[in-house]
Amino acid sequence: MLPQDKALEAEIFHSDSVKRCAECGAAFVPRSKQARAIETTLNAGRKKEEALAMLKKWFPQMENFSGQLKKYKVTINDLLEENRKLEARAKACENGKTKDTMERAKLESELHNIQRVLDRIPPDVLAELKRQQQYGKDR
Repeated sequence: MLPQDKALEAEIFHSDSVKRCAECGAAFVPRSKQARAIETTLNAGRKKEEALAMLKKWFPQMENFSGQLKKYKVTINDLLEENRKLEARAKACENGKTKDTMERAKLESELHNIQRVLDRIPPDVLAELKRQQQYGKDR
């Protein structure tokens, strides 16, 4: 029959691997890496005062650094938002530029077609049209 007390069980059956808790002194058998990590953490309790002294020394600098990181994060987010807006404007400009280019090409094509029609009109007919136009202005 196994003992109900885990500490007693650890001492009886696992005497070679029994560990003591650094905080309370209870016996236990570490069974996993996590258990060993907990043991290491509990052993750090002995050096609690040293750790607190070190943290006390560096805490103001860590807070300042944390504050700077927050400011940088805000700035980075603002720059990313501005970049998104600029990309949207650039895309809109590019789309507008494409539209303008297409419209200009269409107008140039129409101009070329009109020029070809005018080039086919005999010179004596053009001269007659010019005379009639001037005669209409003189009236």
